[in-house]
Amino acid sequence: MSSAKGSMIVGVDGSPASLRALEWAAKNALGLNCTIEVISTWEPYIPSGELVGSGMAPSLILPNLDPEQIADEVIENCIKEVFGNARPEHLISRTLMGDPGQVLVSESENATLVVVGSRGHGKFHDLVLGSVSSTCAAKAKCPVVVVHAS
Repeated sequence: MSSAKGSMIVGVDGSPASLRALEWAAKNALGLNCTIEVISTWEPYIPSGELVGSGMAPSLILPNLDPEQIADEVIENCIKEVFGNARPEHLISRTLMGDPGQVLVSESENATLVVVGSRGHGKFHDLVLGSVSSTCAAKAKCPVVVVHAS
């Protein structure tokens, strides 16, 4: 299912900047006549071994690690943080498998607007603009709003 025209895509990962992005969307969606579509992504967990001495150590298997369930929880926590128990009727949420930047760019094809935080929970917290927001700004098929955490 791809995003519908008239939707404001909001990428969330639980970071302070993504919460601010969802808050921004909440304040502006009705004025822009948009549905808020909250998206979190997940990638399959692929166990890997670490090189130890002359051989490979067995992978550390983490029981109950379900990336899709974690993404679902991230979305629900973000929605609850921003809206409390008053979830708007014009809000839908989805978890999609794939790289966050590429998923949001793909979903932007039919969207009115993409809203993302300036930095998320990626590997490089000290960057001014994170890789997801940079990817969206460079490749999205609609306007992009990048919201800072503060």
